[in-house]
Amino acid sequence: MYLYMGDYQKALANANEALKQNSTLVNYTEYTNADGVTFGRVRHETGGTRFPDADLNPESVWVRLGSSSNGSMNGEVYAPDDLIATYANDLPAGADDMRFRLFFCHGRSKFGSGSEVKFPGRVLWAPYVELNTGLSSPEVLLIAAECEARVGSKEKALGHLDKLRNMRIKGNQPLVAATKDDALRIALDERRRELRFVGPSRIIDLKRLNKDPRFAKTVTHKNGAEAWTLAPNDNKFILPVPPRVLDMNPGIPQYER
Repeated sequence: MYLYMGDYQKALANANEALKQNSTLVNYTEYTNADGVTFGRVRHETGGTRFPDADLNPESVWVRLGSSSNGSMNGEVYAPDDLIATYANDLPAGADDMRFRLFFCHGRSKFGSGSEVKFPGRVLWAPYVELNTGLSSPEVLLIAAECEARVGSKEKALGHLDKLRNMRIKGNQPLVAATKDDALRIALDERRRELRFVGPSRIIDLKRLNKDPRFAKTVTHKNGAEAWTLAPNDNKFILPVPPRVLDMNPGIPQYER
């Protein structure tokens, strides 16, 4: 919460305390994909055990799942081009970001007994893992890294990021940043790569980062010749108060949006 409020000193202090409780990371470089299955598609290279769901994942600090089917979103959305491009940022030559390889289908998919489906040039989000929408140690590391880059040590920020990336990227090399601003940009990119399509983190990040002209983003979605645009700090970022809440609390005004 301190991160979202922009109180980076307190966010850093709390992240450091949280890391004392749990700084465990799963080594994604030890996993591979199994074709023709949904849940269990991501498996350990030796022994074939499934990638751990949130309740069994040692990274989990506070486990939260969604509602219908535990809130999993599998095989329903394609990754936008700017997210795909982010995975190539700061990637060493010959290295492989396993988050991108394991949790997405690239141009094709085959689940269960169905026939193979091809979607050339597109990347489908399909982890088929019950991911934690609460708090996990990778997010705490990312909070610590971002806050160090903002109000602390550039070297510590890069150290946190390297620790995470070593467990996510085959052939990873230590990061280099000339300035704290460079380290901050890397930390924010890493946050997007790590927390993609998991819980509400992206919309919250968009809203808080829109306050900074360096990171403000205009969101555009296209469908054929049509395009929809959401400008930074637009009132449409504000979610409406649910009707049931208004019924129980008639004194609450509906937000302007």
